[in-house]
Amino acid sequence: MSVFVDLRKPPSDKEMATAAQPNTTHATPCATRWSRVTHTVARCPVIVVANTRRPSTQGFGARLTFLLFAVDVAAKLNAALTLETSYWARGRAMSGFHYQHDYSWAWELFPFARAHSCCAQTTCGSLVTERSPLPVDALLRKWRCGRRYHLETGGRTSCYGTWCTSHLSGAVDRASTQLLALWPHLSNLSAFARLPRAPSPSAADAFSSSSYAFSFPPSSSNSATPSPSSASPTLPPARVVWHVRTGDIVLPLRHEAVASLHARITRGFARRGVEHIALTYDALQLRRDFPWLSAMVSQVIDPSTLSERRAFEVMVEADVLVSTGSSFAIVAGAFSQPGRQLHIFLPPKNSGEMLPNASLLLTPAFLRARADYRATFVRRNTVPADINGHLFAEYEYKFAEMVRGLDESGVADVDVAHLAYETWMR
Repeated sequence: MSVFVDLRKPPSDKEMATAAQPNTTHATPCATRWSRVTHTVARCPVIVVANTRRPSTQGFGARLTFLLFAVDVAAKLNAALTLETSYWARGRAMSGFHYQHDYSWAWELFPFARAHSCCAQTTCGSLVTERSPLPVDALLRKWRCGRRYHLETGGRTSCYGTWCTSHLSGAVDRASTQLLALWPHLSNLSAFARLPRAPSPSAADAFSSSSYAFSFPPSSSNSATPSPSSASPTLPPARVVWHVRTGDIVLPLRHEAVASLHARITRGFARRGVEHIALTYDALQLRRDFPWLSAMVSQVIDPSTLSERRAFEVMVEADVLVSTGSSFAIVAGAFSQPGRQLHIFLPPKNSGEMLPNASLLLTPAFLRARADYRATFVRRNTVPADINGHLFAEYEYKFAEMVRGLDESGVADVDVAHLAYETWMR
């Protein structure tokens, strides 16, 4: 049941918890056409159009993070969510950057309605359109019924330079849970990629709400999380994916941190063995800046040999994912099935890891107080670690049990996978 949350006043804990329940975001195609619309929405229609201020200078990880922020905001407002046609548009070529890549394939994975198609098919023309994009904090303060808003989640100046994370604690956790409930294919992308596609009537409007009303049933592997006893007795080596950001920003990565985690993970998979691979934007740069990492992995892979779409799939479906601060890897981990992956969550890139004496500052208490940590932390499958590769002490049990389950049967206990020791998270 969708419950209207009035965010013109600070929401109560109960309202926030209710807003976080699955299926409260009207994600396809538009609120006035979807049977999931409640009487509350009909009485107070709101359409949120997510757009990025500078899509030409944002990579896939950033855009997907901002999309999850928009999902969370729309759920709080009980609003329909549509995307600007340019949301996944090709960016402009810039030396050392990856923004020129074509992300149009993301419309297939995340089949939200396009804003222009939504309005063409519904009565949204009767709504008052607010032309100026609003950052998250302004929309949460100013929204009114009967309006159509453009939400800006990606601007550096949004929310006073904090990327709006100060208003979005738990956003990626809540939003990814909702999207997985709506579209289970997101946790089984390689199988989804093999499904036949119906031809679109026009390339220009591919995957719009008129040509692509998404209704794929979940595959058998997604319909329920299998019990450990149902797994094959012979399992391939566990795939451990290390995502290391290079290109426009090279995040600091400590040799001792990688060595410590590498050893612990390898010891944990005594039965299956492990295959360590590294994903990055520029393999040559990684080998130059982190030569010791190349010796710890069997492959270093970049977009010259693996597309970003396929890299996203590999991270979602890895047995172990180690995200070292990049939003691309952090969000990929949010879409893994419970118990199917162990996600080692190192500090997000805006947590202060570039500050002087960062190793002294980035304690668990410091990180947990950071807005970007809170906005991107996902309880499902996640074990956080500090910049030195030390697991947060409360998660030692979760780490050990998840590794044991993945090693023995390919799936860890679902209840263990959902354990979280974040007192700020409700």
